[in-house]
Parts: sequence; C-alpha cells; structure tokens
Amino acid sequence: MNQKVVLLWTNSDKDAAFKMVFMYAHYSIQNKWWQEVEIIIWGSTTKLASEDEEIANELSRLMTEDGVKISACITCADSYGGNVTEKLRSLGADVKPMGPVLTEYLKSGIHVLTV
Repeated sequence: MNQKVVLLWTNSDKDAAFKMVFMYAHYSIQNKWWQEVEIIIWGSTTKLASEDEEIANELSRLMTEDGVKISACITCADSYGGNVTEKLRSLGADVKPMGPVLTEYLKSGIHVLTV
C-alpha cells in the first residue's frame, strides 16, 4: 500500500489552511499515519502563501521540523505577477508545473486529498 498522502491545497481561507491542511500534515508525520506528506500549493493559495507571514512561517516549520514536502504550481504563481514565484521558492517550495505531477500521482494510486 502506498504510504504517501498529498494535500492539494486550493482553498485560500486561512482557517482551512491552519485547521485542516497544516494540522493534518503535522499530525500525519508526528503520529506516523503516513511515511511521506506533501502539500501542493495550487491556485489562489500561491498568492496567499507568498504574502501572508503566518502562512509562510507555518510552511517553513512544516518543512524544517516535520519534513513535509512543499510544492507549488508555477503557472498559478506566475499568473499573480509580482514576485509570487520567487517568494515561494525562497520559502523552500519546489515551484514547477504541477499538472503532470498531480496526474502521475493520481494514476499511480497516491492518496490525494483536496482542500
């Protein structure tokens, strides 16, 4: 059985981020529910993550303390202009085209939870 879960984070509501996405990612690692956890930042969440200090700090903590992988859709980030892509990369996110990656995850049976 695949022991990876991907949290596809598309909802730019901060409560959804803190009370679902980040909480589930943290406890999944802490309680060993999954061996690997990845958060994909997609859509309007790319802008939120690049602008909100609390969100950025929590993403950094999840990466450094919990080992959660953070990826982001470059097409989404670039669509907001400014330096959204650069800010996400400076946080440590792997910013790249995510459509092919997500498709491969789905085809290979990796568990994907969309929020």
